[in-house]
Amino acid sequence: MDPLTALSVAGNVVQFVEFSSKLISASYELYTKSELDCHAQAALATDDILDYTVQLRRTLRVPGESAKLTKEELLLEDICKGCDDLAKDLLARLDKLKAGKNEKGQKMLWPTLTAAFQSLWTQKELLKIQDRLKDYRAQIDSRVMHSLSKLANLKFHELSERFDHLDATNKELASAIVNRNGYDDRGLQEQVSAVSALLDRAEVVMNCHEESTKRVIVDVFQQLGLVANNQEDTQLLAEIRSTDREVQGLVRAELLDSLHFPTIAERFEAVEEAHTTTFDWVFRRVEDTKQYAEGRRWGDFSDWLQSGNGLYWINGKAGSGKSTLMKYLVNHGKTSSLLRRWARGSKLCTAAFFFWNSGSKQQRTQAGLLRSLLHRILGQHSELIPMVLPTQWTARYAARCLDAHYHDESWELSELETAFKTLITQTSVPLKLCLFIDGLDEYEGNDEDIASLFGRTLMSHNVKICCSSRPHQVFADAFASRPGLRLQDLTIPDMKKYVHDRLERHSRMQQLFKDEPMPSRKLIDEIGTAASGVFLWVRLVVSSLLNGLGAHDDILFLRKRLEEYPKELDEFFHQMIFKVDKVYQQERARLFQLVGATFRDREDEFTSWREIRQLSVLLISFASERNTALVLEAKPGFITKEAITTRCRRMEVLLRTRSGGLLEVQYGKHTHVAPDMGVSYLHRTVKDYLQLWETRQKLADETTNHQHDTFKATETIFKAHILALKARKAMTTTAQPPWTLIQDAITWAQRAERDTHTSQIEYLDEFYNTAQQLWQNSHSLQGAFFEQQKSMLTLATQCGLQHYLDAKLSQENVVSSWGLGRHRRSLLDYALVPDDATETFISEGMVSTLLKYGADPNRLERPFGTSPWQNALSHLNLTISEIGVGKQQDPKRQSYILHQWAPVIKLLLDSRADPYIESPVLVGHVEIGEDKFSGGIVWPPGKILDKAFATEPQILAELREALEKAKLASSRSKISESEEESDVPLPQTELSMSEPQEDLKPLKSPKPSETSVVEAEMVISQLEVKTMETEKGLGAQYDRRPTTRQKESRTKSRQQQLETSEPNRKKSSPCCVIL
Repeated sequence: MDPLTALSVAGNVVQFVEFSSKLISASYELYTKSELDCHAQAALATDDILDYTVQLRRTLRVPGESAKLTKEELLLEDICKGCDDLAKDLLARLDKLKAGKNEKGQKMLWPTLTAAFQSLWTQKELLKIQDRLKDYRAQIDSRVMHSLSKLANLKFHELSERFDHLDATNKELASAIVNRNGYDDRGLQEQVSAVSALLDRAEVVMNCHEESTKRVIVDVFQQLGLVANNQEDTQLLAEIRSTDREVQGLVRAELLDSLHFPTIAERFEAVEEAHTTTFDWVFRRVEDTKQYAEGRRWGDFSDWLQSGNGLYWINGKAGSGKSTLMKYLVNHGKTSSLLRRWARGSKLCTAAFFFWNSGSKQQRTQAGLLRSLLHRILGQHSELIPMVLPTQWTARYAARCLDAHYHDESWELSELETAFKTLITQTSVPLKLCLFIDGLDEYEGNDEDIASLFGRTLMSHNVKICCSSRPHQVFADAFASRPGLRLQDLTIPDMKKYVHDRLERHSRMQQLFKDEPMPSRKLIDEIGTAASGVFLWVRLVVSSLLNGLGAHDDILFLRKRLEEYPKELDEFFHQMIFKVDKVYQQERARLFQLVGATFRDREDEFTSWREIRQLSVLLISFASERNTALVLEAKPGFITKEAITTRCRRMEVLLRTRSGGLLEVQYGKHTHVAPDMGVSYLHRTVKDYLQLWETRQKLADETTNHQHDTFKATETIFKAHILALKARKAMTTTAQPPWTLIQDAITWAQRAERDTHTSQIEYLDEFYNTAQQLWQNSHSLQGAFFEQQKSMLTLATQCGLQHYLDAKLSQENVVSSWGLGRHRRSLLDYALVPDDATETFISEGMVSTLLKYGADPNRLERPFGTSPWQNALSHLNLTISEIGVGKQQDPKRQSYILHQWAPVIKLLLDSRADPYIESPVLVGHVEIGEDKFSGGIVWPPGKILDKAFATEPQILAELREALEKAKLASSRSKISESEEESDVPLPQTELSMSEPQEDLKPLKSPKPSETSVVEAEMVISQLEVKTMETEKGLGAQYDRRPTTRQKESRTKSRQQQLETSEPNRKKSSPCCVIL
């Protein structure tokens, strides 16, 4: 058996086991209910089993072939035979479900699907089949796939006869897949499935044909490359190939979409275009420029473009115009023409990325850089996608071929690094790459990391990079031997050109030149000299002088303006913000605080719902609304589209005039302001200055009134989001709820609580009522979380809004909005079983608040009869399993979640959470039991904690200590209660919970394990010894330690109690909230 055939066999086994497992699981569930048509289900299952059986039988040894098989091949053959036998059994049983005919020739129907399946399988048989399926899957995963991966590393596909019959494109695809190293078990499974699908592409269109046609396709395509025997076969082959090309095209498009992110081009578009004819010198011969005549020297950029290699470094001080120059180079036609000479017939591809420290996370990280470059390059050369991203392409292609759902996952940095390395070293497509990377100093990380990345990239002769940054020492050391230029030394002619065109040509300035030619000329010349190479300073000064000309200033006042502006940017900003136009001082301070709030605490990625984004023009407008009552008084649809446009235009003018140009609207490629355009700083240096603690404090002082009421930016922004939700009808025609705006609102509510320590009851209730109208009729996956929320109380509980929860629960009128018996879950259960999106909001403070108002961790919950404590342990086990293995592995996130959960677990144990009760855990993919949670496997708290906190041994030790203390306290309590009720000390069941609702029937309580009983007995024995020692001290001379017979008697009594006794129930108090 050749290795590629082995891959196809393994893929077929995997598919068969997966399908059969689902069938058995579904059969078990149908013991108690029937929701589907019996015969339709039987026919569907039979057809699927038949398809898998045909595939498996085709993979077995063909008679007459050599009997010399390797150990791995014999094992694989045994698995196939076992699967074939199991398939025959399944087919025989399913065939009984087909409707027969009675004596009158009428079809006989099963009364229910339940009865049908019960007639085919007993519970014992189902479990036996399940065990067989698990065994086949384990063998495939642990042994066969491991052997095949070794063969893959040896490039075994080159030895396969079937490989020779693949077309050129699919040869490259198969090569890229099987040559990829570093797969985990899941990745290797996807690899097997994808290669199998490539070798048997008939699966793509099988479902569209009758059984006879299917067999023709299978017969033809199982021998890839054989010439079709007739016209019908030829047509089928053409259809299959066409469909396959379509599938591969869809997969490529999906991968490109997954690499894209919303702000991928935002920074590039926001950078101001170079002023007319400035920077033209960069393409000239160095010797032909004015700068050269003045003694300046730099690396010839044109020479580097057409014949150079490696890296070209543009460095310059803050505000010198590096980003503007980089955008000029990327867009200039001469750049492409010179690079084509370098490519010399190979395909040329250019890509650019502009780091932006004030932007989104993707705009300031290495992951964003690599995603952007891969998206740009692979978008131009999509044929490279399967080779550059074989793991991701494999999973998506296999899912498409098998008509399975693919779960999108976030891109890991390691995946992107591997893909980028593959891209720049591949030789399948001769490609020359030139990358333009701006703002290395704005990268959010160590300078050494980004310098090292470019060092590795330049090992390929097919790649060169033009980059820019401030002259940090790390970059100076790394790029010292590379050609480049220092920008502030070369832009004086450009500054003079800018001043001449913007200022000197102004009609008022022309008049001053006539009236006072010498002073006017001196003023113009001094601007360029005083700038010291900082183009930003020139731009700001010219803007101020133009304002002076508009006010009819003469040369004396214009000179005074120039002299008052400091030469250093920080001092310049201070002057503009705090000393100019003081009549606008408070309004200006508010605007700077609003924009500045989006850049504070951005590194804390786990305490907010989503990453903080730039505020839009409309949100800034609503946040600046003088009518503070509008947020509560306005009704949904309170504003028209025309009114929104007017507000945005007015806000754009205010931003420009009040901030002195330091805040600006991000127009991008557009020329007119729009509601969703972001507002940001003019330059990185503005942000750096405004984020200084001294600056922030001074701005806060400017907005504090005589009653010491400080302006709270986060609270104001949250209220602005409520208005934006109410205005949404005028902003869009789509019926899709604005999940992004809702999530942003919750994020700002969280930040407002942390900043103000207030409950914001009125505004949060208003937000909930507004948002609920938008999500209540939605059935989207993204809206499922919101649709589960029964009130703002449940939403606040899951989102960590502790001050709101505390204030709301303390109000008497909460009864009207949260009646007893209306809701299935308690608030404590909402807090302890968060959604994926709210997992990081779990907190000791929130749980403590609920416990303060009487929440019971042992109270039975509907619909499964488990307590919040049990549900919390089950959820913790599942959550850590999902984020701690495979591609979803995220050590940073896992550590944060565990540190959040640890004090919560301790608090619950201190609050009498049952330390012995066992909780359901999900193991594997097949669930069998009376229902989803009560059946299957149950673990005690200690075992779940051991698994969940295995990576945090210190925390685990503390939790184990807390658990033992809780067991000791529980035993003492039970002994005390037993002695009060009877002379025979029998402890109550460890599963005691509070009274559930009347219609809630608790599930049968799980029995404690032998270990838990023995542990309890040991604790009781220790207590009795301590009691004896105390009594000895008082003169009592007797031994109360239990005999072996007494221990056996007590153990037997406890077990009988656990099996026959109803759990103790505490009477529910007439509380207004189910806590």
